[in-house]
Amino acid sequence: MKSSSPYKDWSIEQRIARMLQDEEFRQHCLKCKKENPQFDEDFAIAEKIAFIDISSVKFDDTQLYPTQKFSIDEIKKYLIEFYKHLDSLSKNDMSLLDVVKNNSKYVTMDNHGDKTARSYCSSSVDKNGEKRREIFINPEGRIGDISTSIHEMGHSLSQTFIQCQAPKDRNMSEIVPVILDAISNYYLSQNIPSLESNFNANAIHTQIQNVIKAREVLLDSLVIKLMSNEITLDEVKSKYGDLFLKNTNILKRCLENIETYKFTNMYEKRYLIPQAIALKMLDLYKTNPEKSIELFKEILKNDVNWTVEETLKYLGIDSKQSLIDNYVENYDSRMDDLLKSQPLTV
Repeated sequence: MKSSSPYKDWSIEQRIARMLQDEEFRQHCLKCKKENPQFDEDFAIAEKIAFIDISSVKFDDTQLYPTQKFSIDEIKKYLIEFYKHLDSLSKNDMSLLDVVKNNSKYVTMDNHGDKTARSYCSSSVDKNGEKRREIFINPEGRIGDISTSIHEMGHSLSQTFIQCQAPKDRNMSEIVPVILDAISNYYLSQNIPSLESNFNANAIHTQIQNVIKAREVLLDSLVIKLMSNEITLDEVKSKYGDLFLKNTNILKRCLENIETYKFTNMYEKRYLIPQAIALKMLDLYKTNPEKSIELFKEILKNDVNWTVEETLKYLGIDSKQSLIDNYVENYDSRMDDLLKSQPLTV
């Protein structure tokens, strides 16, 4: 059970003042900054996405929990069909389905009573040199349950899982799975027409969540800068107050994490670049599915050897900055297109 902060009944101002006096946490923030050579770049990317205005986006979020729940057998069925579909689009001799079937022996769906436990795919080598692998998938009754399963199995396609091989660039870890998220959600919307609106709602929700993730990353980085004396509290309030003080949910979660020694240290940044790549790959999939999966398999084949920058170069994208600029510039029009396909909310 998640531990609760002993300061939860304090005012936000009191909790921030306490944080600023916490020398142990200050040292932790200095360590976080030192260990991330890409801190300034991560900060700039999160800031650009965080300032996207999502206040006017309205949709029926009950569609994320359809009446028609997917059984475990249905999740397995659609997962297999999806990977078979991807293989059918590519002349590459890499069989994704064969790898998925082989790695199914590592799958567990035992959530130990926690219905909201986060799915994951992990691999490691213990001190005796023994390789350990586990794929945990937790169906939650959401429209995204199938794509979540596809995502976690997507992690298992990498040599980081198969051989427990350390990647050249840890920031590559979510690129393949997030591409699969985007393509599978669209694929399922076309193959289960009775739930097309639900899958469309999931696409809307994903883009809203991406902005929220960026705001969480931005706030974490502001905390690090604040504790490192690189910015003042007044400067934070002046520039970022509208993001974090009008609606304090993200700020309260951040303070809770700090006070319970679970500071996330920009954890969600790992999804920001992959999400922007995934949308480009989805656009290509819609017009030229064979080409998109050819590119996808090449990224997968090299995900332990390439950096994010090398991956972008392979895809013909100039830089992270241009990728994110394009993502931000097209956010509203993409969201408008998704919202047009949704039933009117009451």
